[in-house]
Parts: sequence; structure tokens; C-alpha cells
Amino acid sequence: MDNENKVLIEQALELKNQENDTVTVMAGGCDTDRVLLREALAMGCDTAWLIVRQSPYINHKPLLSVDMGKMARLAGFDIIITGYRVKSGFSSFLGAELAELLDLDQISCASKLALSKNNRLVSADIKYGNESLRVENPLPCVVTLANSTAKNEIISVTEIFQSFEKEMVIWRDEELDRLKFTEEKIAEKSFSDAVLIDSLKKSEKRKECVLYDEISVEEAVDIIIKNLRKQNIIKGTCL
Repeated sequence: MDNENKVLIEQALELKNQENDTVTVMAGGCDTDRVLLREALAMGCDTAWLIVRQSPYINHKPLLSVDMGKMARLAGFDIIITGYRVKSGFSSFLGAELAELLDLDQISCASKLALSKNNRLVSADIKYGNESLRVENPLPCVVTLANSTAKNEIISVTEIFQSFEKEMVIWRDEELDRLKFTEEKIAEKSFSDAVLIDSLKKSEKRKECVLYDEISVEEAVDIIIKNLRKQNIIKGTCL
């Protein structure tokens, strides 16, 4: 993972520790990105969902924000955290589009987040040059983080092995295309096979719509350790 993605995960985990909550990490990419999500799980995330966009007609697919919006509704959330440079398409930004699609407020270029679920508020510092402004926003909301440097704390092999006790789900094009936002009756014949997100939350049918991670523990450990060595985060095997 690059610095920006690590910062997002580190901030989410800080909020998790504040409220004893859970973190679901979501990404759009290809099958090989499962290893990157394994790294996120080893860092402390609870669940990982990967959107695999394998269609050869990728330009005809919905923007990543559309699929991410479906996933967020299905997983449930209080706060969605993205990087301010994370793209949804060639020129659009994920945070702004998710806020619009999900009809949420957005805090942009934020840092030092704090969460109060009892008061249903998130607070953040927004930097303006050398000055900073403290803002609060009701939950749920979208937050895009300003550029900062990740702590790059060491991930041990033990933590990587433990990450295999956590759920990783892979969603593919055809399953995502069938997901619909609302509970309204589907009368059109072309939508007769649609899966409604609200009904999917309440049933075991979700397992029919996804694949589960198939990479072995040994493969993931080997790849993650090689990646960490390349980034000079570790110089040997950390047990």
C-alpha cells in the first residue's frame, strides 16, 4: 500500500480505538489486490471488501463511487474516510461523489479526527496555510483526509497470520451490477433478477453474491513481507 492509503487506515484505526468499533476497508482493483487488503487486515481492520472490475468494457462500467456506495450501504457505516486525491473515475474524486450519492455531508482536507458516537458527531482539523480550524459534523458523513505521512508501524508475521481469521469478500462486476439501492418493487422485466441491498442485509443470500479470499496464508505472508522490505519498513522477518 502507498502512503496515502496507509494514512487512511491508521486514522480509521485510531477512531476504532476511541469508540471500540469496527473498520471495514474497501478497495477497487483486481484479484492481486487481495494481498494489499490482507496487509490492511493485519494492521487492524476487521473486514475487507474488494471490488474486482474485470469487464473488458471498463469504460462502460459505472464509476467506482457507484459500486462503493452500494458496498457502504450494505456494510453499514457511521463515517466514510477517503483520501483527497483518491479518484472515482479519470477526473472525478471519490469522496465528493460518495457524499453526493449517499446524500451525506463532507469534510474536506481534514486531519486529527475525533469521533463521538454518543453525540453522533465527528470533529476534524482543517488546515488553511499555517492556520487550522476545528469543525464538527453530524454522523453519518464523508471525510477526505489531507496529505500527511503514515507512521508505517511494523506488521509482524503473527499479525499477518491472525488476519486470516477475518473476513475478506470479493465482489465482481456481475454481482455488483445486480445490486439496487431501494426496497421498491421491481416491475421492469430487465430488473427482475436484481438483488435489493436492504433485503440482502437481512439474509444469508449475500454469500451467493460474492467470493471469499482463496490465497493461502503462506503466500500472503511471503508477498507482504517482500513488499514491506521494498519499502524499508522491515529489514528482516519480524515474528
